Amino acid sequence: MKASQFSNAQKAFILKQGGEGVPVAEICRKTGISQATYFNWKKKYACMLPPEMKKLKQLEDENSRLKQIVADLTLDREMLQDVFAESSKACSQAGDGEGHVPGLGDLDPACLWGAELRSVNLPLHLSSCRSGRSGTSYP
Repeated sequence: MKASQFSNAQKAFILKQGGEGVPVAEICRKTGISQATYFNWKKKYACMLPPEMKKLKQLEDENSRLKQIVADLTLDREMLQDVFAESSKACSQAGDGEGHVPGLGDLDPACLWGAELRSVNLPLHLSSCRSGRSGTSYP
């Protein structure tokens, strides 16, 4: 998305003019924005001051960042549940519950055995459990 060429103070001033009775068409012509942009700003920033607009933008950015983290953690959790299901199946077929489990590679079995794979109880060493995924590593 393209960044706005208008500051929060300019947006507030433009919206204030509309609130004072200046026709929207005239405001848009003078500022070089479309009426759709004016009404989108009005809907989003109605009665906000520039500091409040800045805080809203920060909160929107933080929200999108947190959504990305949740998506990453959900994928990690699903991957761990799949690995746990495979290892449980392989160990039950082996009979004694111990031994080499094909396909697990360098995955630490301690992070699987006895661990309840719920969203609140994930192991903290996810980097060793991330098979080939690069990107953000979590503590």
